[in-house]
Amino acid sequence: MTFKKKLVVSTIAASMAMTAFAGIPLSTKGLAEKIGIVQVAEAATFSNPTFVSKVNKIHAALEKNESGQASVRAVRDFIASDEFTFASYGNIIDPVWSKISSGQQLGANDKIKLFDIFKAVFSLTYDPTFSELEALKEEHEEFLKGLAEKVDVDGLTVNDLVGFGLLVETTVSSELTAKSTAELALILANENNERNDLLKGVLAKVRANTTNKFSLVLQGWDNNDDPAKNVTTDDLLSVYNGFVAALNADDVNFEAAAKALVLAYIRAEGTGTVNNTAASFSVFGKNITSLLQWESSNTDIVIDNTAENRGKVTIKAPATTTIKATLSGVVVYEQSVTLGNSYPSTGSVGPGGISAPADQAVQDLNNLKSQIANATGADKDALVQKAVDTAVKALEETLLFKASSKVTVSEGTAKLVLNKSDLNTLTSGTKKVVDKLKEIAPGAEAQLPVLEATVDFGTVTAANATIELSADLVKELAAVGISAVNTVVSGFKAKLPTASGFANGVGFTVKKSEAATDLTTLPVASDVYDFELKLGGQVTSVLPAPIQITVPVKNTTGLDADLLTLAKIIEGKLQFVGGKVSGGVITETRHKFSSYVVVENKVSFGDTSSVQSWAGRQIQVLAAKGIINGKKDGVFAPQDNVTRAEFAKMLIEALDLDSETATNKFSDVKAGDWFAPYVAAAAEKGIINGRTATTFVPNATITRAEMATMVARALKATAGLKDVEDVKAALAGFSDASSVHATLEAGVALASSKELIIGSNGKFRPNDTANRAEAAVIIYRAFNYTE
Repeated sequence: MTFKKKLVVSTIAASMAMTAFAGIPLSTKGLAEKIGIVQVAEAATFSNPTFVSKVNKIHAALEKNESGQASVRAVRDFIASDEFTFASYGNIIDPVWSKISSGQQLGANDKIKLFDIFKAVFSLTYDPTFSELEALKEEHEEFLKGLAEKVDVDGLTVNDLVGFGLLVETTVSSELTAKSTAELALILANENNERNDLLKGVLAKVRANTTNKFSLVLQGWDNNDDPAKNVTTDDLLSVYNGFVAALNADDVNFEAAAKALVLAYIRAEGTGTVNNTAASFSVFGKNITSLLQWESSNTDIVIDNTAENRGKVTIKAPATTTIKATLSGVVVYEQSVTLGNSYPSTGSVGPGGISAPADQAVQDLNNLKSQIANATGADKDALVQKAVDTAVKALEETLLFKASSKVTVSEGTAKLVLNKSDLNTLTSGTKKVVDKLKEIAPGAEAQLPVLEATVDFGTVTAANATIELSADLVKELAAVGISAVNTVVSGFKAKLPTASGFANGVGFTVKKSEAATDLTTLPVASDVYDFELKLGGQVTSVLPAPIQITVPVKNTTGLDADLLTLAKIIEGKLQFVGGKVSGGVITETRHKFSSYVVVENKVSFGDTSSVQSWAGRQIQVLAAKGIINGKKDGVFAPQDNVTRAEFAKMLIEALDLDSETATNKFSDVKAGDWFAPYVAAAAEKGIINGRTATTFVPNATITRAEMATMVARALKATAGLKDVEDVKAALAGFSDASSVHATLEAGVALASSKELIIGSNGKFRPNDTANRAEAAVIIYRAFNYTE
C-alpha cells in the first residue's frame, strides 16, 4: 500500500466521523467541491428545504450560546493560524506516521503533508466552509479521484462518501439511543472520556460495514500482509487525542468548543413538549427531561426541578408563559405556551385550538412579505428561502399530534379514535402556514417537503393497537394537502394515505406476537406483525394505495443488517418482500396485508466468483430481499443476458412500485405470464414503453440505454429526480452519444449524471446488452439511491 492511498482514506474517514459527531451536517456539495471528488456542476446542492432548515437550526442554536460560539471561533482560528504549525506540533501524528512510513521511501515533506491533512480534518469540525481543505484541493484531487481505481471496489462516488458520514451520524444516534439516561449524562459531560470511547466503537462498526463502498475501501486498504502496519481505529484516536490536547491550551479550549457544538445539536434536533401536567424533552431517541433545569417566565406556571418530579407542571391560574430548559447552563429548549385552558396543550397550541408555531410562522412570514416584494435577484432568492425555512420549521411542529391522552386500553389492545375536531389544530395550522407562504412568495410552496401528519400513541405496553380515522377527518387532511398520517406505536409505524380510496374512513390494526420457534430456520430479527385494514368499516386485504410500514428489529447481534428482509408469512412459509434497514427499523411498502416477520436471509450462489469483486455483494443483498432470484438453487448465471421482462420485475420489486390495479395494454403480454403484473405496473407509471404501440417484446434482451431510461423514470417517480436541463450537453462527454435513440436520450442523460449507469473509455455503449450481474449492480444503485 502506498503512503498517499492510506493517507487519503484514513483522513477522510476520521474527518467524517469527527464532523458527524460534532453535530455539523455534512454537505454533499461542500465536501465534494472542497476535496475535489467531483466538479461543482456534478455535486448535489442544498435543494432539500428540510435539510437546509436543519443546517440553519444548528447554526442558529450555536449563535444563541455566545460563550460557546466564542469557544468554537477560538479553536477554528487557532487551527488556521501560523502558530499551529508542523514545527511545533508535528509529533501529534506519530501514531499514524510510524505505521505508514514503515518500509516506505518517505521523507520529511510527506510527514508535513500528513500533518496538514489532519489539521484540515479538524477544521471540518469547526469550520463548515471547509476553508482548510480548499488549500489542499489541487494537491490531492487526482489521488481522490483515483481511489476507485486503486482497490477492487466498483465506482466510488461522492454519495458513497457522504453516505459514510451519514452512517457515522446514524450509528452515533443509535448508540446513544441504547444508553441509559445516566450513561447519556456522562457522555454529554464527557466524564472519564466516555465520548472518546463512544466514537471508537462507532468508527469500528462503520468501518466494518459491508454495504457502504467507502467502508469497503477502508477494509481494502487495511488488508496488509503485516497486520501490524494497518492504521487502526486506535491510531486515529491517538492522533485525535493529540490534537485535543494541543487545542486545550492558552486561550483555546477544545472541550468547551466541542461541548458548545453538541449542545447546539441538541437544541436544534431535540423535541420538547409542554402540556397542563408536564414538560418533557427528548434527543437521540431518549427522554432527557431529568437532566435538564426547567423554568417558567410566568409565576402562575411552575415547573418542578426536584429529582422525583422534574418536569411536573403546576398551574396556579391559566396563563401564557415562556418555558426554558437548560443543560450545562445552556438553553436547549424554549417555547411560548398557553396553559390551564380546557383545550389540550402540547407546547404548540394556543387559545381556541390555534397552533402557536403556525401563528408565529404566519407573523414571521408577514414580516418578510414587503422585503420579498421589494427585493431582486440573489437577495430575493435568499429571502424566499428564509420564508420556506420558516414554514418548514413550523410545519414540523404543527403536523405532530401526541395522542397519548386519547388512547384507551382494553383487553390487550390500545385504541385511538380520531375525528375531524380532534385534529383541527393540526389541519388549520397547516393550512394557515401554507397559504401564507403562497401569499408572500407565490410558487415557493413547491419547495416544501411532502406534508404528512404524525399521530403518536405515546408509550404503549399493549401488544395490539388500533387507530380509527373518521371519513370527515381523512377528507379534511386531504383538503389541506396532507397526503398521509404516520401512525406511531412503540417503534412501529404505518403511513396511512389520505387518497380518495381511503376517503370513507380508515381503521388500521396491528397485532404483535413472538415468532413461533418452528416458523423458520432462518435467524428471526423481529416480532411477528399482523395487519388489518378497514375502509368504510369493511375489512380489505387489497389496498387502494400502498401503505409503508416500519417494523422495529431486535436480536441483531451477529446478523448482517444488509441481509435483513421483511418476509410475508403464507401458510407457514416465508415470501421475502424486501425493505431497507436504518436506525434499528426496517421500512417497506406493502400493497397487500398479511402477517410479517423480519429475518436474515443469506442466499448463496456457486457461480458468482467471476463477478464477486464488483457485483457479488450487490447480488447477495438483492437476492436476500427477494428482488432478484437465481435461475435455480445455487445458480445465478451472472453472464446471461437480461430480458426486458426480467429487468422490469427487478426494478418494480426494488423500488416498491407494484400495483394491484394496473392493467396490461400489450398484446404480447398475457394475464398468466409471470411478468405481466410487473410490466403492467411499470407501464402504468410511465417507466417503460413498448417497442411498438401494442407490443412490449418481453423476451428481447434489454439494452443499456433502455435500462438507463427505466431506472431514471423510476427514480423520478420515487425519489423526485428531475430531468437534466441540457440533455445534449450531458451526453456530450460520450463519443457515441449520437447512437442513443432520441426517445431514450433524456433517460440516459439523467442516469449517467447520477452515476446509476456508468460509461467507459468515453463511451456509453447505449445499444449493448447487459448481463445479469451488471443489471444487479444497476438495480442495487437504484435501490440505495438518495439525493
